[in-house]
Amino acid sequence: PEPADYASLTRFYGNRIKPFLRDPRNTREPLAKTLNAAVLFDQVRKEISLKIHEDLAELARTCDESRTMARQERLHHWLHVWMLVHLGLAMGMIALIPIHVFLALYF
Repeated sequence: PEPADYASLTRFYGNRIKPFLRDPRNTREPLAKTLNAAVLFDQVRKEISLKIHEDLAELARTCDESRTMARQERLHHWLHVWMLVHLGLAMGMIALIPIHVFLALYF
C-alpha cells in the first residue's frame, strides 16, 4: 500500500481511535458505543483502499476489546458495590433473628 492510502486511516486514528484508546471508560467518546463505532468504521472503510481494510479491521477489533474491557470494569465496580450492600443487609437480618425468635416465642 502507498502512504497516500493511509491518509484517511491515519486521520481517523489520530482523531477518534487514539483518544478512545487513551480512556475507553469515557462514555462521551464516539467509539465508546458499539453502534456509533460501527458507523464510523463503515465511513472510513468507504474512504480507504481495499488494500488496507484488514488494518482497519484490526483497529476495530482493538476498539471492541477496549470497549468490552471498560464495560467489564464498570460491571465489576457495581458488583463490588452490590456485594457491600448485600453483605450489610444480610448481617442486619442475622442480627435481627434472635429478636424475632424471642418475640415469636414470647407472644
